[in-house]
Amino acid sequence: MTRNAVTPRGPRITTRGLVALSAVTALAFTGCTTASNSNTGAGGAGSTDTIRSILTTDPLGFSPWEASGFDDYLVNGLMFAPLVYKDDGNSFIPGLASEWETSSERVEFTIRDDATCGDGSPVTPSIVAASLTEFQKTSNVFGGPTFGPAAPTISGDDAAGVVTVELAQPWSDVLSGVSLPSAGIVCSAGFDDPDALVAGTLDAAVTGPYTLTEKQPGVKYEFTLREGYNLWPEYAEPLTGTPAQTMVYTIATSSSAVANELITGTLDASLISGKDIERLEADASLTTERLPSANMFVIFNEREGSLFADIDKRRAVAQALDREAFNQATNGGLGDLAASYALPAVPCFNTDEALLVETDPTAAAAQLAGLKIRLLGSQNFGPNGAGNTYIADALRETGAEVELLNLDNASWAETGQLKPEAWDVAVFGNINASATMSGVMGLFSGAPTEDGGANWTGNPDERAQQYLRDAMAEPDETKRCDIYQEAQRYAMTEQVRAVPLSTLASLVAARDGFSFRAPNKSNMNYAMRIED
Repeated sequence: MTRNAVTPRGPRITTRGLVALSAVTALAFTGCTTASNSNTGAGGAGSTDTIRSILTTDPLGFSPWEASGFDDYLVNGLMFAPLVYKDDGNSFIPGLASEWETSSERVEFTIRDDATCGDGSPVTPSIVAASLTEFQKTSNVFGGPTFGPAAPTISGDDAAGVVTVELAQPWSDVLSGVSLPSAGIVCSAGFDDPDALVAGTLDAAVTGPYTLTEKQPGVKYEFTLREGYNLWPEYAEPLTGTPAQTMVYTIATSSSAVANELITGTLDASLISGKDIERLEADASLTTERLPSANMFVIFNEREGSLFADIDKRRAVAQALDREAFNQATNGGLGDLAASYALPAVPCFNTDEALLVETDPTAAAAQLAGLKIRLLGSQNFGPNGAGNTYIADALRETGAEVELLNLDNASWAETGQLKPEAWDVAVFGNINASATMSGVMGLFSGAPTEDGGANWTGNPDERAQQYLRDAMAEPDETKRCDIYQEAQRYAMTEQVRAVPLSTLASLVAARDGFSFRAPNKSNMNYAMRIED
């Protein structure tokens, strides 16, 4: 059994931050944006108590259990605190849990006695257990990767101050899973009025630092710091500065426009992707940190009767694509070429390029010529979805007829998960801030989305799931990586379930007077601070 005990060091409103989100979306910007909020100009923060940043689209809702897109995860991270946070090197630090004990089939969390809901009532173990149970049942993206394919038994003992998770099978990724915004704890009011929870109007349900105080869909969202909130995570490398009293997010879709607003002082801090990275790094008025915000790959609709239930056609799509050309279209060449569906931060990710299908347009044409292919992608995948456009053009060069569904990020996620009849091939950006293989393998194996799972492809692929179960039960790290290496060979070489392309190069940037850290190379917006 492994035990972690960290004694909270008491209220510290000057050191805080958050780990990241793991999920199913990538980040970049398209279109155009404006920002009309008025902080002090480009000279610095001055006496402001507000940070102005951006979302790439309207959140679909404010229930962490139902989050499905990148912007959902950002706002949920502001409103709902997790049991633990992830620090650099995939280590864990206290959130609502002050300590925890883990074994292969059991995790026990000691809940802090100073945590409160938005109405001031205590966050009890019973509340935590109920919230985790609802998360496991409701979150098709994260419930399975957090606790495994079978439901755990979760109980809370208010007298002992403890929550116990009894797993149905060995599963080593529980701590990573419960560190995510989607596993953020919801108080009882959220169960009593789920519609208000989704709408973001239920302050009593929150456990995190901020409540939603204004929303203008398509324009902006404003969050206000809870009075007296002091449960900020304390990283090994502390965050400096002071939390904002108000966080204002405008809807932004253009990387270049966001970069201009950071330079001119109409935005204070933001994540940026694409070709503007180098321009911001060269600006002495900005503090920047580069990170690979997502791993980009292609997946297929493999449901019975679909074009790409045929492995030869999947292999042909892989043969039609060139990673370097995709990286140039999406990132201006700034991303790293991918040799796995997992990000480099994920333990056991593959580096052997021999596992990839070699580019061969002639062989691809023999399979794809004359086919009608519906290609799904987010406009966030390069400027105005330039990565999607490259893939569509590459497939057209094989003689295929391609319909490109180049959608805003929320519509992309909704179509991929809820409308399998609408697409054949999807460009995918996986954030996977939990830094686990289970956080990405569920996207193309396990329960399909129409059955409540996270699997876009519709192919349960029992063999891939067996690799995952074997790895979760293996205590030896080297042997576990051997299992995952074979799983990657199987998925990318033998079955062509996923076609790696490149990382999505991104940057967190803050102008003078502000800071924006990315613990464990993950973007979370309450790691933004106002510097004194």
